[in-house]
Amino acid sequence: MVKYLLNAKIVPMTHEPGIEYVIKMRAITEEEAREIFESWGNNFISAIGHEATAKLLEQILGRAVPVNRVAVTLKHGDEALIFALKGRLPEGVVIKDTEELKRIGYELWHLIVLTTSVPL
Repeated sequence: MVKYLLNAKIVPMTHEPGIEYVIKMRAITEEEAREIFESWGNNFISAIGHEATAKLLEQILGRAVPVNRVAVTLKHGDEALIFALKGRLPEGVVIKDTEELKRIGYELWHLIVLTTSVPL
């Protein structure tokens, strides 16, 4: 079971025909995000692809957040802390500083992936 830092509420799932998933997802406060992140220790993968987002998450979470542009595929038992901007950026725009991210606004989410045998 892998723990991820993500920067979008898009849920990248593994494709296994016949397997049904339940995604538990809830909005959290910065304090809750810090507590969850602290409980992970160093057992996480950052999928934060931009420097400004990583720096803001470092301020929020109180620890280093590596910039790491990787693709993620979530599976049963995986967990994620998600940083999501409240607005969509125009195509090709890359935010360079944390103050700009704060002006746009953001949400924090905690996500856990479960499998289920209950039909949808």
